[in-house]
Amino acid sequence: MRMVKKIVLIVLLCVLSSSLYAQYKLGSSNTWEKYSINNYGVEDGIFSQQVYKIHKDESGFYWIVSNKELLRYDGLSLKKI
Repeated sequence: MRMVKKIVLIVLLCVLSSSLYAQYKLGSSNTWEKYSINNYGVEDGIFSQQVYKIHKDESGFYWIVSNKELLRYDGLSLKKI
C-alpha cells in the first residue's frame, strides 16, 4: 500500500510539473511576436457590433456577417456588399 502511494505521488508531481512548464512556454514573449491583433469597429465601417459569422474563402477574402450587413475584408480595408 505504501508503494502505491509513492507511485501515485510521483505521477501527480510529473503531471503538475509538465502542465506548469507548458503554461510557461505559452506565456513567453517570443511566442506571440509573430501575431498582430487589429480591432475594427463602427469607425472602420462595421455598422453593427454583433458579428454572427466570419468566413475565409479560397481567394483569401474574409466575409463578415452581422445582423445588418455583409462585409468583405481583403486584409487592408472593409467593403460593404
